[in-house]
Amino acid sequence: MNKAEYWILRRAVKQYECLRDVAYECGLNQAEVAGAANRLFHNGDIKARVATHDEDFEETPNAYLTMSEIQACLDGKLRAYYALTPQGGNRWEAVAHADWNRYFEWSSEKYNVESELFDCELTGSNQQLIEELLSIDCYLPSHSIHIPETEIWDVLEPWQPTYWKTLPRAYRVRYQARNRVPHICGDTPLDLFEAYKQAEKRYSEIRQWYTDPKFEQEPSRFTDYTATNYYVADRETASERAKYFILSYAVMRDSDFGDFGGVALDCNLSHAETLTAVHSLFQNGDILAQVYRSGTKVSDVVMTEAEIGANLDGKLQAYYYLTPQGGTRWEAMAHPNWNQYYKYICKDYRPDEIPEYEIEIASFSRQLIEKLLSVSSYVLSEVPIPGTEIWDRIEPWQATYWKTLPKAYRIRYQARQNNFIDVNTSPEWDAAMSQAYEWFSEIQQWYTEPKFE
Repeated sequence: MNKAEYWILRRAVKQYECLRDVAYECGLNQAEVAGAANRLFHNGDIKARVATHDEDFEETPNAYLTMSEIQACLDGKLRAYYALTPQGGNRWEAVAHADWNRYFEWSSEKYNVESELFDCELTGSNQQLIEELLSIDCYLPSHSIHIPETEIWDVLEPWQPTYWKTLPRAYRVRYQARNRVPHICGDTPLDLFEAYKQAEKRYSEIRQWYTDPKFEQEPSRFTDYTATNYYVADRETASERAKYFILSYAVMRDSDFGDFGGVALDCNLSHAETLTAVHSLFQNGDILAQVYRSGTKVSDVVMTEAEIGANLDGKLQAYYYLTPQGGTRWEAMAHPNWNQYYKYICKDYRPDEIPEYEIEIASFSRQLIEKLLSVSSYVLSEVPIPGTEIWDRIEPWQATYWKTLPKAYRIRYQARQNNFIDVNTSPEWDAAMSQAYEWFSEIQQWYTEPKFE
């Protein structure tokens, strides 16, 4: 089993998966994934479900994809998801040395507003492990704290931990739990701090119920991955649709620049479409990139086709961003209304206690900010603390990393967490919330996605 075959199996252990995600997130090129998937389908290790946009893929029959269908799936042209067969699951188990005695499922099913308690469930084939997890949950920051004497135990025979695997039995405990407040602060005793540390270490060990094997690392020289290898990148003019999505993807990213594999994945662009459009945008001066060469970051790079292809394959680390010219080109296509645009920044400044926040909102339109504050209790996760508001004016205002506006209004204030979901609502409150959300949704549409053939 090679690296591509392993990761195709590994990604589908718990749920149906998409081959495009495997290629993008596991640093594999499309040729590697296509060849490996083709072998796994032929061997009966994986199966797929294909659906149109009008169908739910779970309602469609299992199928074994052909090579052309696999490539269409990788290009985002075929809506297909694959899963393991029991045989494929067994192959993965043998390579990953899965230990089902260390596998568990832990969930919070429901929150009771009146009692402020969660209904939780913990299941695994090893009862001793389940008991150990309950004993350390009070030290785990990502979990609610179980309430002793609320536990109800039962045995499941058989138990299906995943869709392809069945075990003879499992132990299940259902219990109630309370939410936690931040548990580590400057006054935490050293022995308690050590208990938290040891519990988190043990929890991390328990969760390692299988081992990803090591594969020989292929050289990551971008010159080895030229466009002619497998992209079939025709030389026709790149589509305006692909160019628009590439520009739009980087409009608001600021320091978190875009990555070509991400835009191809999210916007259902084939790698050939992406490669051709990206190359055109570089040549036109609409985008530039940060490229990491031998661990050194190089900025404002015009990438070559070979470098773009290597980045799409996960062989070269690079992030792109708009030039002012590229931003202007996007504006001409999307017709943004900067009067509807705002920046919302939230900082937690009391992490040791019940959190409070420092909020900053800036917009070209003061009226928009005032309206947003007036409906904050309905639409924002943090609500202002009255009397803490400070207004000022910014001239000029850097609305995005590529766009400057002549001015902006800014308000800064302190806020607390909005607990509107815990409120016993009335019909009047529901109606006001509905109206607030309708307005809030409208201002998020501050530009218009163009239509393409």
